[in-house]
Amino acid sequence: LEADLHRHYPHADAHHLTEAADTAILAVVRRPAGYDPGRLALPAFLRMVARRDLINLTDAEARKRRGRIPW
Repeated sequence: LEADLHRHYPHADAHHLTEAADTAILAVVRRPAGYDPGRLALPAFLRMVARRDLINLTDAEARKRRGRIPW
């Protein structure tokens, strides 16, 4: 999962890649009803969730940086 994220987002922070992959897996473990095998295979679903998580992490980091004053 991390390797897939790295292929699609090669310039992303390594920590964010790991966090997005972990969060995607935990989301399915915590709430298995959110996954519908009739719509998408599990690996494809996990990739989709991890990519969204990575985008959300990147956006959140950008919002934090906008509010900082450079020293």
